[in-house]
Amino acid sequence: MMKQFRWLNIFLIILSIMTLTCALTIFALKQYVRFLELLTYRVYKVPFYIYLGGILLFLSMILASFLYYGLKYSQRGLVQKLHWLVVGNYHHAIFSESHQKRGMIATYSNVLDEQINTLAHKMQMLSENMKIWTDTHTSISEEERSTILEEERHRIARELHDSVSQQLFAAMMMLSAVNQLTKDQSDALKNQLNMIEYTINEAQKEMRALLLHLRPVKLGDKSLSQGVMYLLEELDSKMNITIVSDIQSVHVSTLVEDHLFRIVQELLSNVLRHAKATTLEVYLYENKQHTHLRVVDNGVGFDTNTLKMSSYGLSNIKERIAGLGGTVKIVSVKNQGTVIDIKI
Repeated sequence: MMKQFRWLNIFLIILSIMTLTCALTIFALKQYVRFLELLTYRVYKVPFYIYLGGILLFLSMILASFLYYGLKYSQRGLVQKLHWLVVGNYHHAIFSESHQKRGMIATYSNVLDEQINTLAHKMQMLSENMKIWTDTHTSISEEERSTILEEERHRIARELHDSVSQQLFAAMMMLSAVNQLTKDQSDALKNQLNMIEYTINEAQKEMRALLLHLRPVKLGDKSLSQGVMYLLEELDSKMNITIVSDIQSVHVSTLVEDHLFRIVQELLSNVLRHAKATTLEVYLYENKQHTHLRVVDNGVGFDTNTLKMSSYGLSNIKERIAGLGGTVKIVSVKNQGTVIDIKI
């Protein structure tokens, strides 16, 4: 289709030039020869107007060729610029090049060239502004998401503490009173009451572990050592477990601090919910090359080859540490305990 239009343009150019040239020639010869005489005049028995038409056609074709290729050359740069605009490459070097041409034919091309350069500049500015807006919008969304998640964790922890935890405590108190009233009852009833007391006690432990897990993820104004010490002190005050710790100040980035603090929360929650340990050891220190976090318990342990790590959140911990360029070593023996050694 484009090829057909190109030949049509060439034909129209030639026809227009021939008509104009013929009219100018007849007008120039009008003062010397009459028009009718010119039509009947012969040269070597061939009418003169045939010679005239052939000459005019030849000259018209030459002039039309110059005009066509001149227009084609002048529009080549415009076509290239339009191509880069369509594909979205607004920073291409072609938009900074000057393609100013001289002549009457090139005037319109120069105007188009300037307008395309202006359009490319505006599209470039729009693209940069959209990128800035997108980056800003994304960061704001992440910040809002983190804030909403933090507030939701606080809300759930508060509701659990004010409702379920208090109800479990009340149930335990009432059960203790019932035990006092049923001292002389049958052993079967006492066994049932002891089972209920054990279940409520386990539910309280699970609730404390869950509340610990829902603590704020970020340290805020505290350092990592201060945050870990606070968790251990709270755990010691609420749980019947012996805690041995050596928490030293470490010099790591804020990102690493936040991740390690969250990992300590998850590990302590695992000890409370699953390990059934009576002794817990937590060590945090650093040497010249690495920062170490070591958590040891004397709980029930597990088989690291058969247990699904996701059930204890250990796969998540491994992913966190791997993302920080560190390593996690887990050693666990059934009925003897677990050692988790983290090195960054």
